Amino acid sequence: MNAETIQKAVAGRRPCNRIPITCAADLQWYGQMAAASQMFGAITPPEGVMICGICHQTGISWLEFAETFNIMHHRISKRTDAILADFQERGGVCEIVSRTDEKAEAKFTFGKTKYTSTVKWDDCLTEPFIYQGKEEAIVNSIAANNTAALVMKPKYRTKRSRMQMMWARCVSDGVRVVCPAACQGVYTPEEVEDIAEYDAPAPGVATPMPPPAAAPAPAPAAAPAAPENVEVCSVGSMAGKRWDSMDDNTLALALQASFPQPVKDYINTILESRRANAAQSTTQTTTTQS
Repeated sequence: MNAETIQKAVAGRRPCNRIPITCAADLQWYGQMAAASQMFGAITPPEGVMICGICHQTGISWLEFAETFNIMHHRISKRTDAILADFQERGGVCEIVSRTDEKAEAKFTFGKTKYTSTVKWDDCLTEPFIYQGKEEAIVNSIAANNTAALVMKPKYRTKRSRMQMMWARCVSDGVRVVCPAACQGVYTPEEVEDIAEYDAPAPGVATPMPPPAAAPAPAPAAAPAAPENVEVCSVGSMAGKRWDSMDDNTLALALQASFPQPVKDYINTILESRRANAAQSTTQTTTTQS
């Protein structure tokens, strides 16, 4: 199923703003949030990434996806009611003949094509999809007329659940015959559940996301530069001369230049010391004259 078929499935429905995905890290983060929210059921983070990627690519919202599709056994399935709604939006007609725990039957019409889909419980008893286990072993037991040894799936043991499972197969079969575009090449969740022959992840147990690629090793730190001698001017015509040997005007100009801050701090110390000495000398002279 590609982006075009999904876009057709939600054509004419609510518009939405795409989630802001600019890189793989964004997609992974949103996938983890989708899984943690359980809005789509007990999905794994990789399945959340798949959902977010589809939503971003097709421009549909998470809500739209949840209303139309399901994720089961790592596969996308389309809800039975969504298939039927899509079929009817395309101009198809569904006439319900029977919807009981013994028989699901409906007449489907699309343009000039007509088809009656029937799923009978008596027929299901000789099909492998209602039993637990591997298909080959089940088929062999049915062929040997040894169905007593088979275990029926829980969803087929009660009447209402059985009715719903049979109806899903009836709709999927009928729509797939007269208007396959409405099914989009995917099965209903009920069908996926029946054909799955592998162990699904336990509900609520998330498959861990692969760790992000290791960051490149940092470059070795450069050796620290030798500390600058702040007592001596290091540039210009005064290079090599001590700051405390220069007059105040030269030191004031040095403070306006682009010397390192420790050098300027040292120059300020010299100027403050000189001002303090000058003030002390003035005080002593005034006292002597008095």
